[in-house]
Amino acid sequence: MKNHKFLEHTADILIEASGNDYAEALEEAAKALMETVADIKKIEKQNKNFKIIERAPNIEELIVFSLSSILSEAEINEIFFYDCKVERLEKIGNEWVAEMNLKGSDDLKKAKTIVKAVTFCQINVEKDEKMVKINVVFDI
Repeated sequence: MKNHKFLEHTADILIEASGNDYAEALEEAAKALMETVADIKKIEKQNKNFKIIERAPNIEELIVFSLSSILSEAEINEIFFYDCKVERLEKIGNEWVAEMNLKGSDDLKKAKTIVKAVTFCQINVEKDEKMVKINVVFDI
């Protein structure tokens, strides 16, 4: 079951994202990030496509690096993303790899919150036989 929710945090934004596997949970974390930055339900859907490929030695770093890349691409290209599809997320040898396709829009009037960074603070990834759960903090 894919979903995400915003949890209580004293100064920043703490999210919990879940899915049936790592890819679904990362997609939900990306959606939470996109919803934090902009009102994605009201963004004009322009289908500007971007591809992000990230590599990391462990799943926690892969999550932070992937979400950070989404944030960086949005800022560099002056765009809001409204859709993310994780095409591949796997461990190859000693390295984790994620490939994501994003859709965005330059409808910048729908801004909500400036996210400065995706942090390693309170990063937690749990996997059991039923689901994967990710907790991550966005520095605002």
